[in-house]
Amino acid sequence: MTEERTHFSFRVDAGTRKRLREEARVRRISESELARRYVAEGVRGDRHPRITFTDHPSGRHAALRSRPRLDVRVIVDAWRANKRDEPAVAALYELDPADVRAALDYYREFRDEIEAEAREAREDADRLEAEWLASRG
Repeated sequence: MTEERTHFSFRVDAGTRKRLREEARVRRISESELARRYVAEGVRGDRHPRITFTDHPSGRHAALRSRPRLDVRVIVDAWRANKRDEPAVAALYELDPADVRAALDYYREFRDEIEAEAREAREDADRLEAEWLASRG
């Protein structure tokens, strides 16, 4: 979710600010960064209600709300591997076909982000495979 940033300010009630401050401290990030994430993910969630966001070592990833451990990237990879056959992907993961469509709709709007996640995942897999092969002598 890296884009050019612009300034935007707004007021929140004192209780919300206190909870934001506490949550930012627990997560060890700034209040501004946490508020930015909440706004960005909230807007995306309103546009794509079947999508949620989950923490990964490499950052936040879009995933299905019904299956938060199933990233949009994985669904897109399966869709491509299955010749863009949405029902096949739904059957593969035992998903509601509407969830597959939701993941693909999200992908279409945020293609660059999902493609970057896919590249990173492939690079990680390649690196781990190389390390494993090297460890076998």
